[in-house]
Amino acid sequence: MQKATDGQLGDISANAVRTAVTGFLGSPRADQSGRVGAFADALSAAGRGDPGALKAIIGEQEAATATDGQFVNGCTDMPQSPPAAQITDLTGIWAQKYPAFGRATALSMLACSAWPVTEAPPALEKFELPVLVLTGVGDPVAGAAQASVTGALGAAGARTSTMTWQGWGHPVSTHSGCAQTALVDYLKDGRLPGDGTACPA
Repeated sequence: MQKATDGQLGDISANAVRTAVTGFLGSPRADQSGRVGAFADALSAAGRGDPGALKAIIGEQEAATATDGQFVNGCTDMPQSPPAAQITDLTGIWAQKYPAFGRATALSMLACSAWPVTEAPPALEKFELPVLVLTGVGDPVAGAAQASVTGALGAAGARTSTMTWQGWGHPVSTHSGCAQTALVDYLKDGRLPGDGTACPA
């Protein structure tokens, strides 16, 4: 990240490296040990002046995450994008507080700087359906944020069940066989597992 920030990786930006790292961490596979080695080799080669493999990984991750739909969703998620001056301040603050990703993350907010301000949706008043909430202890994209919706759902009358996967990756439903089984049961007949159930795999 620092080499990219300092211009030592040619035309590869720190934000592009961030995209590659978060994409890699967010999409583990059965052959993950081999992928770790290949990813480390790509980073090492880029540091020595051969960015080809890292550029290929960046291209794959950008193709998977930089769609129009994800752009619209990401910008609409923020009630109002911070003004450029505030982002400039955050760039310095976050760079100190989060050395690896802070600066690039702050700068990424500029992508939504011209997005129109959206009105907050009305509070959920009534939702009397069972809701399965999946969360992961090692989700590099959403963290544990999924579980934060249960309070609003419960206040609206929904019966919720939170299932926590003890692995890492995003989203939980594509990486955990245990969560997939619960999801199939839920979609089939609305059956929920016990609230607080843990998925080891």
